[in-house]
Amino acid sequence: MTLDSLSIHLTLAVSQTTHHDLLAQLVRRAVDDDWLREGVDRAALEANPALARETFRQAVARLATMADTVPADEVLWEARKNAFREQTPEPLPVLTGPGGERIAGAHRLRGGAQFHLVREGSQVMLSVG
Repeated sequence: MTLDSLSIHLTLAVSQTTHHDLLAQLVRRAVDDDWLREGVDRAALEANPALARETFRQAVARLATMADTVPADEVLWEARKNAFREQTPEPLPVLTGPGGERIAGAHRLRGGAQFHLVREGSQVMLSVG
């Protein structure tokens, strides 16, 4: 805390993209696959675990085939946007130690990140670019 000068303390959220996030994006993109949209006989699947597992494998195989053709950059971008929206941010240290050494568990800011402040009345907006 500084008493003799104005200071700004920022809290930034860094969202991690997981394998689950990527899979969820592939599933969202599978809406055009007629086979995946077909109804299943849930009673038959519940009565026959082997049939259920085979149906799971078929669904995964269709997603794997689709993964060869989807635009990877679009899937990754959607996963990033969703991770940012859905994950609860937690405090994350970004400062270095007294000698400039990296603190274990601290996030390294991306080189070239620029912060922009815009004042609107009594509000201040921050953007990172």
